[in-house]
Amino acid sequence: MLTLVVVGLSIPVIIDWREETLARLQQCHREVPTSGRRFFESPCQFMKFRVLGLAGISVAQLETTLGPADECFDRGVNGKKQYPELEACAVPAWVFYDLPKGSLGGGANLQCWTRNGKTCLVLSWVYTA
Repeated sequence: MLTLVVVGLSIPVIIDWREETLARLQQCHREVPTSGRRFFESPCQFMKFRVLGLAGISVAQLETTLGPADECFDRGVNGKKQYPELEACAVPAWVFYDLPKGSLGGGANLQCWTRNGKTCLVLSWVYTA
């Protein structure tokens, strides 16, 4: 009985925590410049453990918060789609960096790993080069 009470009382805390994390990610994603003369990397990339708490969130909710995914990483090394049966991207990602025009490199991407293209099983920061 005590376990049910503790779990029941913690649900609003988890919901608030998720909403705060989403609000912070939204703010960081908006702050990423679309063109500039300097390399920009969002401070949100250091929210490693907070994004783990978003596991189970729908891709639709992420797109509502962050906008459409900037990248789709569901292609294999041969360039073929790894999950051809899915209409949606299986591994959507949102870019949290900007590079000066003409430069090479990468930065932090928030990747959503899905099984069905609809629900994020895991969210993690992946760094591209």
